[in-house]
Amino acid sequence: MAIVWIIFAFILFQISGILVTVLALWLDPNVTFSMQTISELDQYLDHLFLANSVSQILFLGLGTWVISSLSVHPTERVHFFRFNYRNDTLDVIGLMVLFVIAVQPLIMLLSWLNAQLPVSDDYLNLEASQMEMITNYLTTDHIILLTLFNVSFIPAVCEEILFRGYALRMLEKSWGIVIAIVISGLIFGLFHMRLTQLLPLAMLGIAFAYVTWKSNSLYPAITGHFVNNGSAVLMASYYPEYAIDSLGVPEFPPLILLLPSILVTGIVLYIIHHRERFTRNY
Repeated sequence: MAIVWIIFAFILFQISGILVTVLALWLDPNVTFSMQTISELDQYLDHLFLANSVSQILFLGLGTWVISSLSVHPTERVHFFRFNYRNDTLDVIGLMVLFVIAVQPLIMLLSWLNAQLPVSDDYLNLEASQMEMITNYLTTDHIILLTLFNVSFIPAVCEEILFRGYALRMLEKSWGIVIAIVISGLIFGLFHMRLTQLLPLAMLGIAFAYVTWKSNSLYPAITGHFVNNGSAVLMASYYPEYAIDSLGVPEFPPLILLLPSILVTGIVLYIIHHRERFTRNY
């Protein structure tokens, strides 16, 4: 049921995004609306980001919240989605922020490994053009707080509700927690439709799912998701040369960065794994 809803929500999300974008352009007095305008939607990224946020809220967030009533009583939904705040939740949130920062060289490694997989040149060109369009937007004048809201905050909340809230719970019921963590992470990677980043996205999805289960709270994953997306927005906004360089073929990360990344990432996950026992004893 979780997989069916993810597919259905993805389709509704895509259709709604196009319709809301067209509606926003039609209502915008500064845009001369025409069929040519519709064919050049990639030129109106402000409207696209707005439509993306509206669609995520409607279907990934609210839609998932509503559909969960088929599986859990409405009075139990807060606990079902793990909107729990325990004594150690703030500590885990802090560890998740450290994890997202420390894991970046490891993400570079997975991006490099992903680049070794065979993908058609046509697809590579399509994805490269999409990323270049977004990067050009982030490296030119834009309202940073609004971009953070659309690109970081809304996806962090809505995607976590869908994947680490609903899907993880439902898959856990059917297949157990280990398979649920892995499958929900893989689907999270596929959901973004970026084959060149499938491995790092899936790894993040698996890590967020594991921490959500271990901490019994969705808030650490939401925070980690926000920090991961938000750091990319801020980096592109304030250091555009870095964002432009990242459009090329992924490179193997320097060992001086990779080895500490693996070490610190492992330590953070180890602390999170044993956090409950530590708290119980002390």
